[in-house]
Amino acid sequence: MGNVSELVRAMVRARLAHQPMPPLSYFFKEADLLLQMAVWLKGTPIPGRDFNIWMQDPYGAIIKWDDHGDRDTAYGWEIDHIFPRCMGGTREIDNLQPLHWRNNVRKGDQFPYLG
Repeated sequence: MGNVSELVRAMVRARLAHQPMPPLSYFFKEADLLLQMAVWLKGTPIPGRDFNIWMQDPYGAIIKWDDHGDRDTAYGWEIDHIFPRCMGGTREIDNLQPLHWRNNVRKGDQFPYLG
């Protein structure tokens, strides 16, 4: 393992391999901090804003770190399966992305999703 990114990915894979499916409508609501951080860092930093607090999802929506899993906020975000699980997508970090909760609801099980 040559860098931090590879190490984080390996740690996330190991945790997901042993994680049972929780009975929640949003699968990753109770995701551990390591997984949240790994997915958060896949967002797009916003120039002039602290990337530890603010990011953009792949469709340009602004998301806020502290609002993970919160659909009652303007900047809530969720961990999304890029290639949906119902179509054979995995819980591997390469198949996960941070999405504003509204984009995640609109996307549903669509692939590709064009925003």
